[in-house]
Amino acid sequence: GGDIYVFWLVPIPRIWGDAPAFGKQGLAMHFAGGLLMTLLLLGHIGAALFHAIVKKDGVLQRMTRG
Repeated sequence: GGDIYVFWLVPIPRIWGDAPAFGKQGLAMHFAGGLLMTLLLLGHIGAALFHAIVKKDGVLQRMTRG
């Protein structure tokens, strides 16, 4: 692979060189982390909608009023 850059400006040295096993493992971990974050976000949205629509307990209003 090519070089890695931060914001297309600052090059970052590769820690382990061109080891394909680390690349595949890193990609799998990155995918799993992204999936976990997506599920957490959807869970929070679902819980907020549940409180607003089903329970109607005013939790969403209390959080957004500040």
